[in-house]
Amino acid sequence: MRELTDLEKSWVKSLSELPPAADQPIAGWLETVFFKEAEGRALIIQASEGFAVLFLTNELFNDETKKAAQVSQFSELISFLKYLHREGYLSISRGKTTRDKSMFFIQDAFIDPKNQNGPIVLNAKGDYTDNPHKILDTKKNTVYQGIRFDTDQFDAILSTCTGSLLVSSAIGQLIAEKKPLNKEKKTSEVNWNILSVWVSILSAFLCLFIYIHYQSTHHRRALSLVDYKQDQLGYRLDSLNGHLESLASRQNTTSRSRQATQRGIDVSRWNGDLLQAVSKRDLLSFVICKATQGKSYVDPDFHTNWNLITEKGLIRGAYHFYDASQDPIDQAEHFVTTLGELTSTDIGPILDIEPESIPTDFEVDPLQLQVDLYIFLRHVERLSGRKPIIYTDPSFGDQYLTNEKFGQYPLWVADYTDAPQPTIPKVWSDIGYKFWQKSASYDLHSDKTDLDLYNGEKAGIYED
Repeated sequence: MRELTDLEKSWVKSLSELPPAADQPIAGWLETVFFKEAEGRALIIQASEGFAVLFLTNELFNDETKKAAQVSQFSELISFLKYLHREGYLSISRGKTTRDKSMFFIQDAFIDPKNQNGPIVLNAKGDYTDNPHKILDTKKNTVYQGIRFDTDQFDAILSTCTGSLLVSSAIGQLIAEKKPLNKEKKTSEVNWNILSVWVSILSAFLCLFIYIHYQSTHHRRALSLVDYKQDQLGYRLDSLNGHLESLASRQNTTSRSRQATQRGIDVSRWNGDLLQAVSKRDLLSFVICKATQGKSYVDPDFHTNWNLITEKGLIRGAYHFYDASQDPIDQAEHFVTTLGELTSTDIGPILDIEPESIPTDFEVDPLQLQVDLYIFLRHVERLSGRKPIIYTDPSFGDQYLTNEKFGQYPLWVADYTDAPQPTIPKVWSDIGYKFWQKSASYDLHSDKTDLDLYNGEKAGIYED
């Protein structure tokens, strides 16, 4: 069990005192333990803009040592909440109401501020903000200054500081005092155990002496028989070992020679009833179907295809067609909600990112696109508990997926070629691909090139 700091213990104590069976806003708990006016801290999350701001009073902000200590405590809080969630001591759920909010205001003195045009009044004193990084009083004096968190940090803050909190009754175990051992009792037990061992040893020697003394003749005969049987057994073991080595060699050779390429197809509404016509004759192992696109679209055939794949005894997977003009978190939540809970034999959730993901009237910033994609992937992984897969082509990947962080996600590469191996984006050059989309079309009951390939045993198809 993790060794907690004094600060973490105080947080656990506070959490353990909450009603264990009731959902409650996590912001309310945060306001009692951390974001208190008396301690000079506040948090404003701009979900729609993709960043969060930790506000500190001028006294804390202008002193570099104090500011660093506050940022460190805030980071420790976020990290600890993620740990408690991961270990099952609490859960944080973000329902539709939470997901629809564009801003969150967290401090015990805030009075339900509203996101509106113009200044946002935060508390009864009239303090307000019209700047993402400052809070001013009614005389327009700066009373709080902000530290901005975005990209990975924002994703962690959004997922731990917004939504409903449900605390497990087991959380108290983290701070329960361990009962000291009774040293005298332990010593007594050890001494008694030692005495018992010696008595057993002496008894064994006595029995052995009596046996040898009265059964020496039978003993010699038995030893002779044992020697003979040991010789026979040794011969048989040598023979068996040789047979097993030969069998293992043949089995390994057979296993390697039989490791066939697994074949699959991917479908969407545009394929019509193609999946209906799939049969065992096609020798398919898996089917991947389109689930969602953007932040609201669901493929009309998704649920039918999703169930039909299982009915046909095939491994199933689903992909989300990314829209670069829309919010990555909204898209991630839409995808995972539509997909539902994946089984252990489903392929991990797939991100489809390609040239058509960028609308013609949308001016894309390559760096911002990578940030958004990474937020999407992290959010999908957190919500689904599975490692996402990235689908793209070599040209698009080398242009827009240049950060090495993307290499941690398995690649489904689209490269339509008759070459023995596909061209893959540089980020995955030392890692390789998981799936290869080798053709843009698929004919049932034919010997034509497969659409999607996976080289390996079936179990590897759905392993993260």
